[in-house]
Amino acid sequence: MRPNKLNFCRDRLLFWIQTGYLLAIVPLKKFIQQLLRGEFKGSAENARQALLHLESEAPPMTISTTDSDTDRSQRSWPIFRFLFALGLLTALIGLVLVGLRAMMGQAPIPLISQPKITKIVDVVPPAGNFQYLVKKDDIWSYVLKGRQLVSYTQTLEQELHNRQPILQSYVLKLSNQAMRSQTQLGKAEFALTSAIAPFPKESGLTEQVVAYDGLGVFVAFSDARRENSIPTALNGRITLDQLKRIYTGKLTDAGELNKNLRGQKIVPYIPIDDPQALELFKQLVLQDDTQEFDDRSQKAQFRPRRTNYNQMLAKILESFETTQSSAKTVGIGFGLLSKISGQCAVYPLAIAEKGEAVQPLIQKNGEPITPNTNLCNTKGGYAPNLKVFSSRNYPLSYRLSVVYLPNNQTGQKFSDLLQTDEGQYLLNQVGLVPVKPLPSLQP
Repeated sequence: MRPNKLNFCRDRLLFWIQTGYLLAIVPLKKFIQQLLRGEFKGSAENARQALLHLESEAPPMTISTTDSDTDRSQRSWPIFRFLFALGLLTALIGLVLVGLRAMMGQAPIPLISQPKITKIVDVVPPAGNFQYLVKKDDIWSYVLKGRQLVSYTQTLEQELHNRQPILQSYVLKLSNQAMRSQTQLGKAEFALTSAIAPFPKESGLTEQVVAYDGLGVFVAFSDARRENSIPTALNGRITLDQLKRIYTGKLTDAGELNKNLRGQKIVPYIPIDDPQALELFKQLVLQDDTQEFDDRSQKAQFRPRRTNYNQMLAKILESFETTQSSAKTVGIGFGLLSKISGQCAVYPLAIAEKGEAVQPLIQKNGEPITPNTNLCNTKGGYAPNLKVFSSRNYPLSYRLSVVYLPNNQTGQKFSDLLQTDEGQYLLNQVGLVPVKPLPSLQP
């Protein structure tokens, strides 16, 4: 119903009060009952005509011509009856306006909030043999199939199957390409994706973000020599421009980062076992200089050390602990935060883009970690800062989502399942950043 018609109905009811049409309460009650039963079938015009008809049916007002004594003795509307009728009519007007607004498509405010779903088993997805897609080498493949992430004996995929048995008939299918459009879904019901930016609307797919992750840039951390440590010398931070120059061979002397490090060679490391981390680094840090990075990395004078995660962390720490003062090097590396969480061999630097540096990890007291934070003695005392990931303030963050065709219940329910408190806890267990604060009680 258009607003002018709603105003007409309201004004007509007020007109009845002002002109004495209180005797129309009975037909008005009948009109309200018809409205609440939906007998006007959503037609605003029918409701309007019914109100006009009520006016024509209302009994006329009569003005007494008897003398004042007779009028006072035979008056049929004492003041208390008038006030009672006025209050009743006001309540009826409220009901009418609520009904008319509902016909305008404005849902009434619920009196009781819906119960919060916290358990995976309480989300019931469609039963059947369904496929869903994950890109090969994507973080989703790692967290779903990786061993000893949730427990020593179960993968995340198995844990989800145990907690919601319907999912046992859902088959994970690896894809060689990232999801970009409806046609790539093929026969799959939904896909699990990771990307820097929101999914494009022109794709025709619905996206539900269920977790965050990001790249971490790290240097050696040593509690025994904290006052002389690399994190302290760098003030716990690095800029994107400095990082870009390091990995394109334009910044090789650590003295450009801090004069106390003058003469120490910067040794950059690359995680060769993580194609996604390398691709994200190119997009978020190198940007237009990716070709220069590829070219320089093949030259003898600048060849970043290519190694897997565990070796990279060990070598960065070793380069700080064992080298002689005359031949010290500053090792620096990058990788997915989800894959280096829970360790204390290296220190993740705060990243500065345009202004203040943003630290991805936060302590229990709400403050970011600093070079003075004892990472080894406070394991569990710090975690990813949800606020800087959800607001995209951390320059190296990306999002993990469920994407599916509009109105696809299978994809929608799988997304709902991962957004329960229990689902968010499991995603956090595999190193991801939940989209909402976790409850104090673990599932």
